[in-house]
Amino acid sequence: MSDTILKRTTLIVRDAATQKKFYEDVFGWTCSYDAQMELSGGILPCGKPGDRVQLYMMEGADKEIGKIGILEWLDPKLPDPGPVPHRLGIGDVVLVADVPDMESLVAKAEAFPGARVYSPPNDGTFPDPRGDGMIEYCSATLFDSEGFFYELYYRYNRPNPEQFLLRRTTCIGRDVDRTLDFFTN
Repeated sequence: MSDTILKRTTLIVRDAATQKKFYEDVFGWTCSYDAQMELSGGILPCGKPGDRVQLYMMEGADKEIGKIGILEWLDPKLPDPGPVPHRLGIGDVVLVADVPDMESLVAKAEAFPGARVYSPPNDGTFPDPRGDGMIEYCSATLFDSEGFFYELYYRYNRPNPEQFLLRRTTCIGRDVDRTLDFFTN
């Protein structure tokens, strides 16, 4: 067991205000931090010292961990990477969450401009990782308007959160053994 805690995942986006609205309107999260700032250039390997950025910190069910940072370069803008992708590949992440109401969340996502439901709600089962029988669930997946991918779960026979709860981040990598070694050694 590690003492390291993943407190926040920061998403670098084209339009921070729209991404903030997505987290508020679709997931029901709140913005706990809103600032424009000048970068020192020593933390992120992106942009350069003196760049102006907008940073929002979004939080859901847990006020300490599982937060999402939304970061946009204002001046100068980062180069536009082109059309928003609706496929995953090496280096992409899957944000996995538990939801309090699958049907309502999917309806909100379908109504949000630029968001795209990839897999509509459907039921299934999987073995409980703790060995406590089978978990019965409803799952759905979606892309937000920036192309970030979410895997959502509602459990029929287990407690569900009162608010959208980011449970984990899955990284798609080239070499699983090498990645595991990095995180465990």
